Amino acid sequence: MAPCSGTLRLDSLLGSTFWRRPSSDSPPLGSLPPLSSASLRLRAPKFPLKTRLFSIPHSRLFICNASSSSTTVAEPEGIKVSSVPTKPIEGQKTGTSGLRKKVKVFMEDNYLANWIQALFNSLPPVDYKNGVLVLGGDGRYFNKEAAQVVICIAT
Repeated sequence: MAPCSGTLRLDSLLGSTFWRRPSSDSPPLGSLPPLSSASLRLRAPKFPLKTRLFSIPHSRLFICNASSSSTTVAEPEGIKVSSVPTKPIEGQKTGTSGLRKKVKVFMEDNYLANWIQALFNSLPPVDYKNGVLVLGGDGRYFNKEAAQVVICIAT
């Protein structure tokens, strides 16, 4: 697979008649002179244009590690699922704002993973088939690790 690249030139964007709005006293769009790249170079030092190249690897491999010794590996061809023995945890119930517990409790073995898996199991397939998972957080302590647990279980 060839790498994907995306480039947008400012002169092609600004010189396009698509972006011009005609007014009652302005000449017709066809009679306007094209915007030259020389006139754009005068402002280039203040607003340098950057080109970004995006590449997508041919084969993707995701490895998710839980706090226990189990590992889940997802490949494009399928998903290898590892089962981890667990038990219900006292006081683990969802409130109106999600699972509100202290970080110390979240960091206990399989606490967060149990809750996330139970949440996913409660969803009817129509809610997630061909859907997109949007995951957010406030960035506080353990947020990054918690997001990784959610993503691992969701894949």
